Amino acid sequence: MSFKKKKLLSMAVRGILFLSLFLIIFSSYKIISGNAGVENTLQEWERQEGDIQENPLSIVDKIKLQQREKDNPLKETTEFDQWTVDYTKRPKIGAVFGKLTIPRLDKEFPLIEGSEADQLKKGVGHFRQSVLPGVADNSVLAGHRDSVFRRLGELEMGDVIITETEKGAFTYKITKQQIVDKDDRTIIVPSKKPILTVVTCYPFRYVGNAPKRYILTATLVASTLN
Repeated sequence: MSFKKKKLLSMAVRGILFLSLFLIIFSSYKIISGNAGVENTLQEWERQEGDIQENPLSIVDKIKLQQREKDNPLKETTEFDQWTVDYTKRPKIGAVFGKLTIPRLDKEFPLIEGSEADQLKKGVGHFRQSVLPGVADNSVLAGHRDSVFRRLGELEMGDVIITETEKGAFTYKITKQQIVDKDDRTIIVPSKKPILTVVTCYPFRYVGNAPKRYILTATLVASTLN
């Protein structure tokens, strides 16, 4: 091999190593900064929740205790009228209006009104064109695959997702998992029953703009109203 070719090969190797190091540092920075922003927003909701509820045992804690006490898993029902709620007003864009709890992952995230970049930096965004959690229709939530939802793929059929708002806590059971094209809009459709649609980009470890979307569909199975 000539000296020139060796030099070019050496430069190429150094370039690849530099790029790999940059991607590792950049990914770590996004995860750390994202976690910090989510934690700050979650604390904001906890302060609001403290003003609303005097009971030191939160609604979500009660649901977790009830689940542990029961031998049988949560079952679906068609009697939704007694659980669903009406919101007197919708949150403003960018406002934290609740909390999302995923027991299997032992994770809690703030719910933010809106699903654009600015809102998704703070936590899990709510698609404004969909209903709020607890309403008899399709409530759509979105989150980044490299921050709040980077472990979403660990969830299984039958796992529960809990949303908590000023109206109460709403427990949904995962009934469907799917991967669709990023331009697929068939997931954002009306529903006669209260469901939760959770969306993130896919593949989870894809570098750049991911071409697919990972979708979880969950059905309301229990509510504890304020």
